[in-house]
Amino acid sequence: YIQTGNTIGVMALVGLSAVSVASYSTMPDELDLVRPYERYPLHRGASQRTLLAYLPREQQQAYMESMFLAESTQKLLSEQLERIREQGWDYTEEQLSMGIWAMSVPIFYTTGRIAGDIFCSGYVSEIKPAVKEERLKQLQQLASRIQHQMYLLD
Repeated sequence: YIQTGNTIGVMALVGLSAVSVASYSTMPDELDLVRPYERYPLHRGASQRTLLAYLPREQQQAYMESMFLAESTQKLLSEQLERIREQGWDYTEEQLSMGIWAMSVPIFYTTGRIAGDIFCSGYVSEIKPAVKEERLKQLQQLASRIQHQMYLLD
């Protein structure tokens, strides 16, 4: 985060919630975007939707029904989750906070189940295609290193 000037963090899947495990921010404290150990809904924001995307379909459906999402919203969300799985990452702009983008990459247990994700975020005004591409590459490398360490522990 010091090199990029962006916020970086890790979300873990706990039940059917995203929990912030760690977050390091370069943004002013008053934004208070992600607080460690707070729970967040799985269907909003890149750092949460990645977790939902890699759950089994029946768990995704149970989650959406538990949130009382309209059928049209469930359909749109299902399409977004499929896209996330296909590309292997998620990106959103201004979904949770005005002026803020977020990107996330999944982290898996050795069994292949989703464990969590690593995310970064910053100001929309500062994100350019080349920066977005570089952040994605960095997140993918970090996720790979984390997964490698998890495999060594298993």
